[in-house]
Amino acid sequence: MRVRTLLAATVTLSATLVAPIAAQPVARPAPRLGVLAGASIATLSGDPVDEWGNRTGFVAGAALTVPLTSVVSFQPEVLFAQKGAALSEDGFTATFKLDYVEVPLLLRVDMPTTGSAVRPHLFAGPALAFKASCDVEASGQGVSASRPCRDIANEEDEEDLKSFDAGLMLGGALGFDIGRQRLNVGARYTLGLTKLVSADDVRNRAITLYGSLDFPLGR
Repeated sequence: MRVRTLLAATVTLSATLVAPIAAQPVARPAPRLGVLAGASIATLSGDPVDEWGNRTGFVAGAALTVPLTSVVSFQPEVLFAQKGAALSEDGFTATFKLDYVEVPLLLRVDMPTTGSAVRPHLFAGPALAFKASCDVEASGQGVSASRPCRDIANEEDEEDLKSFDAGLMLGGALGFDIGRQRLNVGARYTLGLTKLVSADDVRNRAITLYGSLDFPLGR
């Protein structure tokens, strides 16, 4: 009888302590606005450009993180992204420079941590890119020249080079709180899903190493 009484009292006490905690909603984080910058290693894939190498460029822009739950957020971004590829042969290098205004629409998941100063998160989503410029640069043996793609392509080829590119972006980062601000250091990969020209299966590829600093809004 005493055992049953003690067990019943324990259950009652536990329910009394847990109920207020369970009733408390998990606070949703405040939206955050950040600036982002980094270095990109871009190339082109496809049979006509299999031997082309990487173009090193930069990425810069802004990101807005809108929490949907305590761990899941919607993160739209607006970036200026340098892509393209380079080919070196016989002492000369030709660089195909494709620059875009890129709009990633990312779903972000913040990994729960307890008692840690590091806040990791993962993200993935579509990345819509609008061509800002296209140039071809040749350099070697002390000389260099750069011309817009339209000046070295016939009218049909220039019209065939698409001004829109859709891709898939995925990656992750580590966040470090600095007062109310948060410094993030991460990496992302962008896989082009659309052909750059109709005649050939040429697509963008890019790896970006970046840092960002964001600020809470409204709280």
